[in-house]
Amino acid sequence: TLRILAMGRADPCLRADGPERVRVALAGPDGPVALLFRRRGERLRVRARDTRESEIRAWLPGLLGLEVPTPEFREPAGVVRLTRDFHGLRLPRVPFITPRLVRVILQQLITVRDAYVGWGRLVRAEGHPIAGAEDLIAPPSMERLARLPVADYVARSILPRHARVIREVARRAPALEAAWGAGLLPDAAEDTDRLLAAIPGVGPWTRSLLRGMAMGDQDVLLRGDDSLPRHVVHYLTGATDGAADRMEALLEPFRPFRFLVATWIMKSGVRAPRRGPRGPEHRERHRGD
Repeated sequence: TLRILAMGRADPCLRADGPERVRVALAGPDGPVALLFRRRGERLRVRARDTRESEIRAWLPGLLGLEVPTPEFREPAGVVRLTRDFHGLRLPRVPFITPRLVRVILQQLITVRDAYVGWGRLVRAEGHPIAGAEDLIAPPSMERLARLPVADYVARSILPRHARVIREVARRAPALEAAWGAGLLPDAAEDTDRLLAAIPGVGPWTRSLLRGMAMGDQDVLLRGDDSLPRHVVHYLTGATDGAADRMEALLEPFRPFRFLVATWIMKSGVRAPRRGPRGPEHRERHRGD
């Protein structure tokens, strides 16, 4: 579950020190939060480098995806296998939504690898190193990102169009975080989504991916993605091609866990055959917004 939060294995905001120990750095309106997760058998211990214990206790179950039980599907066989293989994988509901939104914006219209590179360089240049854990860095504050010139983003391998959207999101961060309320408010997802829809450059793809990967929405359908329908349709039917409406029909029996099942499929590593010869310059891109 925690590894879903990472932008690649080199993400400076998350460090996995083996299978039993993970360190995570978050950036909230009141400053960075560093968490240490240590698993022993079926028990999970969490230590925070922070004095806001009651606040952290309130949103920690959502971050770990513990508020929604993992579904147990009995058919088809391929999904039953996914249920077993990814039994411990849950969808997190993050306490601070704008840093996660920045990560999603960086993935618009480019390869995942290029997005990871841009994020890593931005965090290392503008983030907050955690005292006593120099290899762990919290994301940059929204105040910093709002002031950062577009040229500085470009110097970190980030596209100018992404930089402009991130700067606008950062300027609106107080309103977005207030609407989100660490995901604890009754209508947090809907109220936040309404604000996001008014931001140029934050379209259906970005908002639906954010709902699934950061708001704990187990059922949202990812809109406007080029590759996801092909892979989901291939996994569920064996067909070598598939459109969004076909994917939607195939995922319908898995309500209210359609996004979770699609995530399992992508984590499985099973992919639809590529359409024609491709080299490194033709790596798959998201369509995005």
